[in-house]
Amino acid sequence: RCPMSNWQGAARTNYVKCDEDIATAFAEKWGLTMIYDKEGRIGFHPSQSSDDGDFPSVLYGEDESEDENFDWGEFTDTLPDGECLVVEVVGYEKLRYLTGHATAYTNKGIVASISLGQLTEKLKGLGLKPTPPSY
Repeated sequence: RCPMSNWQGAARTNYVKCDEDIATAFAEKWGLTMIYDKEGRIGFHPSQSSDDGDFPSVLYGEDESEDENFDWGEFTDTLPDGECLVVEVVGYEKLRYLTGHATAYTNKGIVASISLGQLTEKLKGLGLKPTPPSY
């Protein structure tokens, strides 16, 4: 997503079977809240201290050379075969536009990604001329 003024959103993941110690270390490092389903699978959402409701993007070090970019792969690389973490982020900026994005990760990397903006492009490919849902 592009930097936007006053963008507010919400984000979460689905639940996956994973090593709880690895999930806990990842959540603590990045300030995420862990969530559990009835089967004990683990998911994440941003902590309540998130400024905009999204997952973090950078962990700032003492100086710029120590900054670390957020990477789901740090966690998903440890998932068992067959598990897939789906990360969903939705938001808005004064309802001038809405954003939505979902990305699926396995222990082999990103396997699928889609955004709301792709629908307009897909419709153009069908010969339609939709106006963008924004102002």
